[in-house]
Amino acid sequence: MTQDAFQPGEIARVSNADESDTKVMVLEVYETRQDEKRVKWDFNQNPVYVYDYDENQAYDPSAPVVGAVYLDALKKRGLSWASMSVEDVRAEIEGGTLREYHFPLPRLDAVDAEGSVAYQ
Repeated sequence: MTQDAFQPGEIARVSNADESDTKVMVLEVYETRQDEKRVKWDFNQNPVYVYDYDENQAYDPSAPVVGAVYLDALKKRGLSWASMSVEDVRAEIEGGTLREYHFPLPRLDAVDAEGSVAYQ
């Protein structure tokens, strides 16, 4: 499996300097570049893009964006990623109980069925 082969519903590890084993469920790989994917507005109503976050600036600004949810967020709500479809997770996001996060594709590592990193 390669990074560009992430499919909705797959599990990936987020490469963080401070959180070495943070896993997410992939919801979508967007064609939008991380320097063009707006994720919110700041307090002055200026757009904030995926690339604007310090931890994402080490990656190519033209990298595609992955939308995902943290597995820990599912667990805290008594939900299991193994028994949920992407549509189920999207319904939780729309209902306001979960939040979708966005990462540049190269920031994610594929994991195998046991949760170990499959490649780096």
